[in-house]
Amino acid sequence: MVGFTDSDFAGDLDDRKSTSGYVFTLAGGPVSWKSKKQSLVSLSSTEAEYVGCSEAAREAIWLRRLYHEITNDRLKSTTPAIQLLLSDSQGAISLAQAPRFSDRTKHIDIKYHFVRDSCANGLVRLGFISTAEMTADVMTKALPRDAHQKHIGGMGLTELS
Repeated sequence: MVGFTDSDFAGDLDDRKSTSGYVFTLAGGPVSWKSKKQSLVSLSSTEAEYVGCSEAAREAIWLRRLYHEITNDRLKSTTPAIQLLLSDSQGAISLAQAPRFSDRTKHIDIKYHFVRDSCANGLVRLGFISTAEMTADVMTKALPRDAHQKHIGGMGLTELS
């Protein structure tokens, strides 16, 4: 199972809130996806992406448990994460993997540090993917037709002719 997470930055021109989206695929097809406007105004693109990573990490852990229940495979504390969660934000990945807090990020709400805890406990593994390859991009913003079709294909979906 592979997850993709992306966020825009202050995309809503009225309230300047960002939109986050994620897509999880299994065997080349989508199994879970979501696009939602964030409930807070982010102060940076890294913060917006970090909030999106946290939301996606919660979904990844839920999917992991569901997968093990469906397959009747006992979930053990040593069971590795079943998927890689990919982000196009190196800043958000670094923040999630940081061993301690910094003055530059102390304003980020504690609930969004869930992703940091999930990484530290081995429940989620974050990895980098370039923006051009970010399948979840289609969940957060309007894209040129070629990019839209590429990402829809990346989700395992096809457009009707």
